[in-house]
Amino acid sequence: NNNNNNNDITNPLPDRLLSCFPYLLPLADGCSFGRYIYSRFPPIGAVERFTLQPLSDLFGSVPFSGLVVFVAFSFAARQRNLP
Repeated sequence: NNNNNNNDITNPLPDRLLSCFPYLLPLADGCSFGRYIYSRFPPIGAVERFTLQPLSDLFGSVPFSGLVVFVAFSFAARQRNLP
């Protein structure tokens, strides 16, 4: 139990939130493929509209956003000082 408290100190909240970003991008990119599930299960569609749809709209509105994000993540992966 004491080990969990130590882990929270070494990994501050902004770093933990930033580490979720690479996992949200594929989810946002795949929102269009979920329309069949959302039509059969409207509560899942409602959750998606409020959580991932804004990110999906932003990601789709910027030209070449996938390429830009890929290059940014590739550059960030080489930085040794990032957690």
